[in-house]
Amino acid sequence: MIATTIVVCLIVSYYSIDVKGESVHGVRDTVLDSTKALNDWFREDITRRNTLLIICSALLDTMMLVACYRFVRYATTYRMLLAMIVFYTLRAIVQHLWYVEFPEGYDWGFPGFMSIFVPYGETADFFYSGHVGICMIMFLEFWAVGWKFMAIYSLFTMAA
Repeated sequence: MIATTIVVCLIVSYYSIDVKGESVHGVRDTVLDSTKALNDWFREDITRRNTLLIICSALLDTMMLVACYRFVRYATTYRMLLAMIVFYTLRAIVQHLWYVEFPEGYDWGFPGFMSIFVPYGETADFFYSGHVGICMIMFLEFWAVGWKFMAIYSLFTMAA
């Protein structure tokens, strides 16, 4: 796992060597750029967008409810709680220092179904992602306690 992470970091570093300072203008989301057609497909029909938002929110809600249950029922340390406190504290600080404007094609709104852990509405809190961060914390926590299925589920939720 560590070797894989090092290899991925080296590959990313190699591809960023050729980026010259004068060719970079502002913040650019290359993943959003490369998935423009898919984003446009969801924007064409509000029902598709809402369905995706509800499914992804339900995945995250389920992951968090299971994590809360596991913590209350089986936890022997405060590791998960401390990780979440540190993560969200640092995230709040960074969000007050680093503002990112809404990207073209931004399409996030209330899908008509409440979520326990996913806030809906337009907020410019793109850096750094609470959804990705909490999924990674839950992956590491579930993996550490031997709940391999939930660890994989957390990665799946992050990808969704």
